[in-house]
Amino acid sequence: MSEQQQDILRRALDHDGVIPRSDYDAAWNRYQDCVVAKGYTKPVVEEFVDGLRSPLWHATSEGWSEEQHEKFIEDNGNCKQLEYLYVDEIYRANLGNPNQYTDMDTAVVDCLRRKNLVSNQYTLTQFKQEDAQYNDVATKNFTTDRYDERGEAASKFSFDLNDPATVTCFIANGKDYYFREDTSPIWSPLNTPTP
Repeated sequence: MSEQQQDILRRALDHDGVIPRSDYDAAWNRYQDCVVAKGYTKPVVEEFVDGLRSPLWHATSEGWSEEQHEKFIEDNGNCKQLEYLYVDEIYRANLGNPNQYTDMDTAVVDCLRRKNLVSNQYTLTQFKQEDAQYNDVATKNFTTDRYDERGEAASKFSFDLNDPATVTCFIANGKDYYFREDTSPIWSPLNTPTP
């Protein structure tokens, strides 16, 4: 872990574990610089509400040798751990899971309750039922030209899936797949043309 990432974590200890957005952004920028210094292009991921960045990058490795792919995975992982990983985890937890639930669905329900997006009577069981209905519609629509996970599928939730506070609850708890669009940025680390 870099000294800069350690400094952010030390400062957070002095402020009830809170990492300000400026430190989160600085850690992200150092991670990007690290990857560029290793010979790749600047990492690109989806950025959501509250500055949260998707933990999943859509990197294209078409045409790479196995050695190139393995080296990229290692280099990217090393940069992430060195500059950004721990800051990212704590920043997410502060926004969406301050009670440190290990079950992400429980963390989402807790976050929705804390942000008054659902009533205190809203249960994990209810969330799982609504989520199953969402997935049924999204899956059905995916196989047609009516793919519309934000419209018809989203209506299966009893809360507004598109509310910025809801987005934070989902993204902070690793559920960014609900918000992926066909327009999500594709990162081409070796600057090869995207398909």
